[in-house]
Amino acid sequence: MLSDKEKYNYDRIREISVLLGLDFETQDWGIINSDGSRVTEFLKFFNDNIHFEVTLRYKIFELIIASMNDALVEEIVTDEIAQDFTNFIDKAKNEDEYLFESTLDYWISITDEEYPVGQYLVLNE
Repeated sequence: MLSDKEKYNYDRIREISVLLGLDFETQDWGIINSDGSRVTEFLKFFNDNIHFEVTLRYKIFELIIASMNDALVEEIVTDEIAQDFTNFIDKAKNEDEYLFESTLDYWISITDEEYPVGQYLVLNE
């Protein structure tokens, strides 16, 4: 049985999924829905909805990191996307490092060539 808070977050992720045209999944939502061509859109959505509850912000953060990974793999990162992403990461670290630290550490720990965002994060610190 879900608590009221879990039910709220579950419903909000469902709503966000519909709003953004994403699949609704309860596990690995950000990775499943990652899209390298939508990094800018997801960054804007995150910034426009900064009032979201922490759990929701965390899920969108994961979506952005996974999407940036896809963009790097697909070699579609423009200078503008790179700058916007770097600014986003810097802001996240300064505003709520604890919230996002585990996600950043996770991606940085992956050294496989299919996941270049970790190396990108290290090089752009």
